Amino acid sequence: MEWLVVVAVLLLIHFAFLCRHKLWTKHYIAEREAAEARIRSFKLSDIDNMDGLSFEHYVAKLLRHEGFNAVEVTKGSGDFGVDIIASQENCRHAIQVKRSSRTISRRAVSDAVAGKSHYSCDSAMVITNNYLSKPARGFARSVGCKIINRDILSEWIMRLQASESSNRMLHSVTQQTKGKPKKIDHRKKSDRISYWEP
Repeated sequence: MEWLVVVAVLLLIHFAFLCRHKLWTKHYIAEREAAEARIRSFKLSDIDNMDGLSFEHYVAKLLRHEGFNAVEVTKGSGDFGVDIIASQENCRHAIQVKRSSRTISRRAVSDAVAGKSHYSCDSAMVITNNYLSKPARGFARSVGCKIINRDILSEWIMRLQASESSNRMLHSVTQQTKGKPKKIDHRKKSDRISYWEP
């Protein structure tokens, strides 16, 4: 009979521990999500205040991190509406980059599509810190122009920040052990590139 009491007490203690652990885990996850949201908000506000050229170079960095290669920022004026040319999986993209506090018009899509032929690209893309107007989204859909809007851009920023943080930690550890740092990308290939196709 005493062993039943002992087992019951142990089960109660175990149950209480599990409940407390579950509450702590929920609290931890909520805090982490809030911190990520603050970081996302902070970085997007930084982007919202960048000048156009700085934004183009930052987007080029994001593209490289997302698995694009041969990323090239075109010259400022006379670029025929294409700010960046980048390749990904044997597809060359003509990219119009728009940093604006207003909704992006159909003209950005037109510029990317028009510049696609000039630069011998296979695809047109618009990357913005905002959203496209309804007519612009419809036009993008009809001409097959890929859209990277504020939501997707923020995901790219978060992945870049996480990677840079991870690489800083790895570098710190390898400095302590005098090893050679390696860049590690734990994402699946399918997770590395995300864009919205209209």
